[in-house]
Amino acid sequence: MDAEDWLMDTERKLNTVGCNDQEKVRYATHLCGPAASWWDNIVAVYPAGKVFTWEEFARKFRESNVPESIVELKRREFESLEQKDKAILTYVREFSKLSRYAVEEVNTEDKKKKRFLRGLSPQFKVQLRMMRATEFQELVDAAITLEDDFKQLQEEKRKKAKFEPKRYVSNKPNTGLSFKPRYNNNNNNNNNNNNNNNNNNRRNQGNQAANQIVCRICGFRGHLSQDCRKPKIICFGCRQEGHMLKDCPKRNTGGGHLEEVEAEEETPEGTGRIRSPSAS
Repeated sequence: MDAEDWLMDTERKLNTVGCNDQEKVRYATHLCGPAASWWDNIVAVYPAGKVFTWEEFARKFRESNVPESIVELKRREFESLEQKDKAILTYVREFSKLSRYAVEEVNTEDKKKKRFLRGLSPQFKVQLRMMRATEFQELVDAAITLEDDFKQLQEEKRKKAKFEPKRYVSNKPNTGLSFKPRYNNNNNNNNNNNNNNNNNNRRNQGNQAANQIVCRICGFRGHLSQDCRKPKIICFGCRQEGHMLKDCPKRNTGGGHLEEVEAEEETPEGTGRIRSPSAS
């Protein structure tokens, strides 16, 4: 046990038996054992009968048995103390042990609570701040309870995950993003432009193909005979569509029939039909 621990333990025991301030000094000097000679040297430099308070005794004891370099080292440890992965109870013990080297930082309940909260892990810090505990011990009790609840929640999650089916994880290295953006204005614009170009190309190809078609009725390009808007031409000779009598391929090939039809077509209106005299 180091000197500081001995002093704290002695004060705790003397408080338990109900000693007053002067009795603490008298009994503590008898409990020092081999260090009793140290106290005799302290008392010797003061007038006989001087009464020492416990605060004076503790201060002189620390000056003689706890070097200032050790006090400064412990003070820095307290200033940087954090819970991290330690249990709440472990953090509380270290906090209480080191805080006695930095009394000015914990000399009020409010200062003590703020310093305690500052070193807590984030998962506890936020909820404990919302509780607004009025005393330091109330804050410590709440932290211990919250830690226990957190452990139970983690245990339930672990048990639940144990019975859930495992997902297949590929051993292939990840070479990039596994998804594509759902919307991309640039890609949409490019796709629209490509679609317009394709439609224009199809339209141009269709126009070129249509220009190669020749109508058999009107002789113009660009449409089929069945789509021609001009009236159909019917030959008066062979009675077939697509040509006039003068262009009939059957003209003068079937005897006088076509010539007779042609003569009939050429007969002026208002005249009688001319017949050739019958042979007698």
